[in-house]
This record gives sequence, structure tokens and C-alpha cells, in this order.
Amino acid sequence: MSRVFTKRVREMRTLLRASLSSIVATGVDGVTYQAVLVLAFGSYWMAAIVGALLGGLTNFTLNRTWAFTATAKDIRLQAFEYAIACLATYLALQTCLYVLIEGLAISAPIAWVPAKIAAWLSVSYPMQRLFVFSTSRRLPKHDDRVSEHPPVSL
Repeated sequence: MSRVFTKRVREMRTLLRASLSSIVATGVDGVTYQAVLVLAFGSYWMAAIVGALLGGLTNFTLNRTWAFTATAKDIRLQAFEYAIACLATYLALQTCLYVLIEGLAISAPIAWVPAKIAAWLSVSYPMQRLFVFSTSRRLPKHDDRVSEHPPVSL
């Protein structure tokens, strides 16, 4: 097999795993939302917060250990970067919803699915793949030692 083909197959496997991770996390979010809604006597804002937190934790854990297998980076840094990616995805989702609902007059329940898919494909997956769970080597830190070859002055 060619190197390019192997690389594409690996990337498609990562995309599939990240998609499945997202689907599982969305399920956790939805089930938690419904459960907390019943237990918290109809407090939808509390249900949304708890659902989003548990769904996010599920997605982060699955992505870190299974979809991207990127555990070399410090988990605190990765969690911070993940929070940034979540915020960016949220903003993209809101933008898509606004365009679909206000601009194209699509009903809110119907608009949610294409908006969610567009936000995930355009922001969430790329940020998680290239930023949060990147396995590429980082540039080495600057070495502050004195060079054995001092600068030449003219």
C-alpha cells in the first residue's frame, strides 16, 4: 500500500471514531438532560448544564483515549484546550442556528440537526483533531544556553 493511502485510511478511522464518540456523548447529554429534568422538577437550565458537562466529559475521555489516542499532552492543558474548542463550537452552532432559523425561516427543531452537523464538521472536529488532540511533534523550546559560537560583529 502507498503511504498516502495508508495515511488517508488512518485519518478516516480517526474521523469515524471521533464521530462515534460525539454520538455517544450526545446520547449521554440527552439522557442526562431528561433524567435531571424529571429529578429537578422541570428545571431545564439545570438539566442542560448537567447534561452538557457529562456529555463533554464523555466526549473528552473517549477522544483522548480512543478516537485520537492522544495522551502524551498534560491532561490539564488538554482539558483547557478542549474547553476552548467547545466554546468555539457553541458559537458556530449558534451562528448556524441563527442563519437557518432567522435567515431561511426553518423551524428550530428541524434546524438543530443540520446546524449541529455543520458546527461539528467545520469547527469541533478540526479543532479537536489539529489543536486539542494533536499528536504532531511540538517545536522544541528555545535553548537559553550560551552558544559556543558568539555573534560576529561587523
